[in-house]
Amino acid sequence: MNVKCLLCFIAFLAAVNIQAQQTNTFSLEAKMKHIVKKTFTIDLPSDWKETNESSDETPIYESIDGADQLTVSIMQTKQGLSHEELKETFRQLVETRRKTENELSSGQTKLSDYQIKDDGDSLRTNFVGFEKAYDRRFINLILCEHGKLISFYLESSGTSDERLNSLAKSIFNSIVILESKS
Repeated sequence: MNVKCLLCFIAFLAAVNIQAQQTNTFSLEAKMKHIVKKTFTIDLPSDWKETNESSDETPIYESIDGADQLTVSIMQTKQGLSHEELKETFRQLVETRRKTENELSSGQTKLSDYQIKDDGDSLRTNFVGFEKAYDRRFINLILCEHGKLISFYLESSGTSDERLNSLAKSIFNSIVILESKS
């Protein structure tokens, strides 16, 4: 009897270990697909699809359940701007985006602060928002690189900050802005 119980217990532990290994190997990164567009590349969860509302200037992707969406807005910068003029244009774009977010929600969206990072060749910033009435969270990453201003607006409803941050990290860390071919 004791041997039988011991064998059953060992089999049980083996099954639990296999299940734990399968659970631990699941990650967002392991379930991503690589998307190549004319102006950028990005990795998205493999079950996301591009929506019918997408265009070349505004690709839109959403999760299969519709709870998560990424909207990419692509604009060309004006030729001949000095770096300081470009930085001011970038700051104005960010402020306009934040103002619009508040106006659309009648001031009900809470927004984080932002800082513009300037490495000499590119500008970047991001801010986070939460609209309690719709349990909607978003992160807006805005980049200026290779003559392009690009906004990556990731929003999710009915989710936690931790889940959205994890999703944003997986997606945003994969972004590459492509140089225009002359």
